Amino acid sequence: METAVMGKFSNTLQGFDERIRKAKEELNELEYQRNLLVPICHLPAEILGNIFTFCVPTGTISTPQLPNVVHVCRLWRTIAFNTPLMWSTPNFISPKLAREMLRLSKSSPLNIEWNRDSGALLPKQLEVLGEAITEISRVQSLHLSCNPHQVEVLLTGLVDPAPMLEALTLQCPISGDFFFLPGNFLAGDAPRLRRLSLTASNNIPWGSQIMKNLTRLDIVYRNGQSRPLTPWPEIIETLRGAPCLEVLRLDFLSSRNACLEVGPPIILPNLGCVDLAADAVSCSTLLHRMSFPNTTSICLECRLPASYTDSTYDPLFAYMTGLFGSTSSTVNHPRAIKSLLLSYSPDHINVLSIGAWNVGGVMEYVLGESNISLTNQFSGTLVLKNVMGLPFLQKVLASLGPLSQLETLTIDLSTLPVDIMIQRFGSLTNLSSIFVKGACAPEVVKSLSHDLSETSLSTIDASPRHGTTILPRKPFAALRTFGLVHVDFTWDREALLNPLLDMLRRRAQNELPLEKVVLELCTHIFLDDVAQIRKEVHVEWDDRELYGEDSEDEYSEETTDDYPYDSDYDYDDY
Repeated sequence: METAVMGKFSNTLQGFDERIRKAKEELNELEYQRNLLVPICHLPAEILGNIFTFCVPTGTISTPQLPNVVHVCRLWRTIAFNTPLMWSTPNFISPKLAREMLRLSKSSPLNIEWNRDSGALLPKQLEVLGEAITEISRVQSLHLSCNPHQVEVLLTGLVDPAPMLEALTLQCPISGDFFFLPGNFLAGDAPRLRRLSLTASNNIPWGSQIMKNLTRLDIVYRNGQSRPLTPWPEIIETLRGAPCLEVLRLDFLSSRNACLEVGPPIILPNLGCVDLAADAVSCSTLLHRMSFPNTTSICLECRLPASYTDSTYDPLFAYMTGLFGSTSSTVNHPRAIKSLLLSYSPDHINVLSIGAWNVGGVMEYVLGESNISLTNQFSGTLVLKNVMGLPFLQKVLASLGPLSQLETLTIDLSTLPVDIMIQRFGSLTNLSSIFVKGACAPEVVKSLSHDLSETSLSTIDASPRHGTTILPRKPFAALRTFGLVHVDFTWDREALLNPLLDMLRRRAQNELPLEKVVLELCTHIFLDDVAQIRKEVHVEWDDRELYGEDSEDEYSEETTDDYPYDSDYDYDDY
């Protein structure tokens, strides 16, 4: 009897299993019929193939696998394998996969990339990468970043034309090492090459026809690498023959054997940015020969040459004087400076940095961010290394023209004498915002109320170029916003807080009131201090009471009740 019951129960289970199986088959059929109505199922194979190309990861990735679309269904897999463009960026992490992708790419243009983040090339990876590069006739872009020996091995055979090549980037990330390009590189024939970037190359193909159609040229060296001797005639002739350049970055120029002969100018009508890192003589040598639009952004990082005098920078300052003359100070001129940054770092290499922009409200490097878009707007950066700050600062300021359109001034200096501050900026009628970072804050505060209550002002000696100058009777008349960023108010109220309050009151009494004071990341200023400032003017404060490093222990002792484990430490030992 038990056997009959079990058999009947088993038959019942089998019956349910059969019904479930049939239901699943019916459900699968319904899903299939439904999917036939999805619009993507009606797309031609060519369009699906184009869509699939966007599903393939680009660059050197660490997960060597086929794209997910090949696992969806047989149709998609067939379409993917018959879309050569989908396989045009091989993944060289897996040599086996890379070879398969090269095979599937057929004759489509190749994008070859290997960067240092992927680690050193293993022998099999180096082998398959070399196989891909030998097909240079269909390579569209080539980006290599590896040790110099591997770069040279991969480039050994690149002496054939590259008719499809549009972008070439070769880098050696190891400081102190160089790589050499083969002779007759690319046979001098790469008519579509638009972007060329070489980092740590010891021989640049100056004069080669591959440079004539470039829109971007980057020649860069790592810190600590010695620069090769600058072949000035070849460089100048190459730049003359590359009128399409939009971005030019050169970091190797040497004033030794500089070509000073007068010749046709280097006309670059499309240049949007020029970035030079060299000694002052080299920068002025090249810039004096270049002609580019007023909107071109200029970034100069200048070092003193091995032998120099006090006048070494004078040719560069003379060039800047021509760049920012009186004609460039009209309100609509592309080079009218509306935002200016002054920064000096006296640490070991004494770096003086000047930033200039054609838009107001730029406070880069101080507030740490800027929402101003500088597209098609002039911007300039000048970094002078191994200089004594104040004398060079005066020369730079003199070379920037009248600055009559200046709206925003940012100061990050250890010192800025009151007479220089007032002489250079006090009479500007558009200067509405000043932001200060660093130890010069007390001097700047003093200059904002200098002699406001006096009936006459004394003269001061300006630079020899300008002779003697009369200070403005009411300095900084247009100023409305004053900001202090990363400024230490110290425990001594007489150092900065009281002078700040006195300045606000004196300006208000002389009908030159400020509208706003900004306090960001300032130390030794507290809620009661801010309340006093708010009695005089509107304050934007970040509500942070910072004590600074010198007072951390004292602050911890005063607040031991809030930190139950502070008693475990003996502060006399620290």
